Amino acid sequence: MNTKLSAALVLLVLLAVGPLQPLLGCSSSPAISSTASTSGMGGGSATASGTGGDGASTSGTGGSATSGATGTTTGAGGAAPMMTPGGAPLPTGWTLKVSDRFGTAPTQNIGTFALLHAKYYEGQSYNREPSGLVKIPNVVINGEQETYVHFEDTIVFAADHLTIQARGHQDGSISSGEIVSLHAQRSWCVEARYQIPSADKSWAAFWLYGDADGHDSSEVDVEQPVTPNQGVHDVSMHNHPSEGTVTILDNHFTTQYMNWNNAAFDASAAAHVYTACYDDAASLQTRYIDGAAIYSAVWKWNESLGGTGHGPDASTIVNLAVGGSWPGNTANPTTYKADLDVYSIEYYGP
Repeated sequence: MNTKLSAALVLLVLLAVGPLQPLLGCSSSPAISSTASTSGMGGGSATASGTGGDGASTSGTGGSATSGATGTTTGAGGAAPMMTPGGAPLPTGWTLKVSDRFGTAPTQNIGTFALLHAKYYEGQSYNREPSGLVKIPNVVINGEQETYVHFEDTIVFAADHLTIQARGHQDGSISSGEIVSLHAQRSWCVEARYQIPSADKSWAAFWLYGDADGHDSSEVDVEQPVTPNQGVHDVSMHNHPSEGTVTILDNHFTTQYMNWNNAAFDASAAAHVYTACYDDAASLQTRYIDGAAIYSAVWKWNESLGGTGHGPDASTIVNLAVGGSWPGNTANPTTYKADLDVYSIEYYGP
């Protein structure tokens, strides 16, 4: 081929292609890690191993961190566990079983009392009629001051949440509400999004308990009482019976009272996401707040009955108690007022 023609063709090719790019692997750009980081609350970085799933690094500080939709993240070793809307990783193979989104907006699916009654009892097994309605007067526990009443007398619906209203009355009584899921599981990740009241002596709780008689009082608690010693910056995460080996995943948590305290966190200022996971096959539970792993612990549901396959499964309870043995009683019940706003409860499992 003619030398001048060859040179011209080379020039045309270079002009068409543009500047040469660096070879892959020689770029100065930072490498992408295969371990994903999920922003949440709490101090420092913590490994969120979940309950049997592949781990993901979880770190951050400050307020609520919710993603709004279930997605995926890349875990250690290249696996991709599913994530809850709040950012908690799910064990491999676990999926969404029930999604209850409270409120009257088109995006919500429980916005009437009929729909609420179809999914939730008004009281626990020892405190309800065969119809599912609460017994009045209640069976009182913990010396509490409230009386749980019918949904229609204590709950109001907003566009994107329901509100359990605790109210004092002239006769000295305090009415409040409790919702107890008909849905029950033996292994679970249950995630609730809610905003607690800051009223003194209020005792908001999200917890799991046997869904029928015949259990051994196994209990998994997320409790947020407002007391002289703790308040809106605290989340107590007890288990009954007590857990075995505990792995602390967030340095704001201590095992002395199974309490998490973070001055940058205010559970009454906005809605936050609380996730309790338990894998019955692994005898392991893990707790999360706004997607950040708080602790994991060896523990067994209905262990005294023989564990797996014995006793009833766990139902989920959200209630607003008042007074009692933990926060102490309010001195003037007639003027008592507190609201617990519940946005959603989602149930995941194998």
